Amino acid sequence: MGTTETLEREVGRLLRARVEVEAYLGRKGRAVVARLRLEDGSSVVVKGQPSSAAASTTDDPWSPANRFRNELSALSVLGGAGGLVPALRAVDLDRQWMVLEDLGPVTSLADALLNDDPEAAEVALCGWATAVGRLHQFAVESELLPRWESRRRALGGSIEQEAATALLESAGPTLEPFVAVRADVRDAAREVDRRLHTREFWALSPRDPCPDNCARRPDGSYLLFDFEGAGARHALLDAAYLVSTFPTCWCTGPLPARARERALEAYRLAARWPCDATEFRAHLAGAAAFHVLWVLDRRLPLALAASGGEIHPLPEMGFVFPSFRQIIALALDDLGAAVADDDRLEPLARFGVSLRRALADRLGPLEVPPPHPAFRSSGASTRPPTHH
Repeated sequence: MGTTETLEREVGRLLRARVEVEAYLGRKGRAVVARLRLEDGSSVVVKGQPSSAAASTTDDPWSPANRFRNELSALSVLGGAGGLVPALRAVDLDRQWMVLEDLGPVTSLADALLNDDPEAAEVALCGWATAVGRLHQFAVESELLPRWESRRRALGGSIEQEAATALLESAGPTLEPFVAVRADVRDAAREVDRRLHTREFWALSPRDPCPDNCARRPDGSYLLFDFEGAGARHALLDAAYLVSTFPTCWCTGPLPARARERALEAYRLAARWPCDATEFRAHLAGAAAFHVLWVLDRRLPLALAASGGEIHPLPEMGFVFPSFRQIIALALDDLGAAVADDDRLEPLARFGVSLRRALADRLGPLEVPPPHPAFRSSGASTRPPTHH
């Protein structure tokens, strides 16, 4: 991001005010984040790419330059979303800096999950789910996608394309020593893609709605941030973070069935999709299956490594980073529960059972991660409910 002196000078120029760096808040993704104090006593947050990253011209959809483009295009069109995202104050396109509303000292859904109050954690889950649903509802009712697509294309660069069939194909060499990827499994992956390309359910998505990427406002509502992966896609890929539990996040772990169902209902009420419960669950199952295929593609090679069973305790947070083997076990269990009653996706459930058994034969028993600290003493079942 450059020196402190450069940061103060250039942000001061953007805001037409004297500013001073108060604190560097560390990294969020690959970006550097700092809080700056203005001469009137107010503050802003600057998020930017390191100088070397900002100069990158790579076509990698997840390059620092493309992350900046994704986030800028999303926040640019979400300015009227009723406080659901941080306000965008100013932009330096050349340096790839954004000046954002300072949210101040806030707590997140992750904080609630790491606490010891199960009811507060359920309320937080519902607040997070409501914010995600409201974001989707705002995008659809405001007909936001054409404006976002125009803005994103104007910034250039690459946008990641998602397909379950591509994930299955990519994971194939890792899977084949353990289980055959049969024709019915490939057909089920194609059905997942068919559902996820149902445009009636498309909305603007942050693509990584991790429990750490939100903030609780004083009134108890939640705001979402970190739109580095933002794009247009099937909205239930975000809601399915409650079913294939937080698949891209450090804080993955099984959720109690009641907490999951309460949060899903909060999402449905906020998003207001014009469909019945059966159609909603079918699309949710497809989204959950997609996430599990993503986990298999990205995490299974790590689980098979010699260090794949290692956990990483964080005593100061009361949390243990699960091992990659635990992550795989949870993903496969989530897959079975999500699609077992779906005739067209059920081959994926049988595939998951066979893979889990084969992995256990090679690696020994596979255990899922423990529940989040907030739910460890609640005695609630963490098995996802089966829907008919």
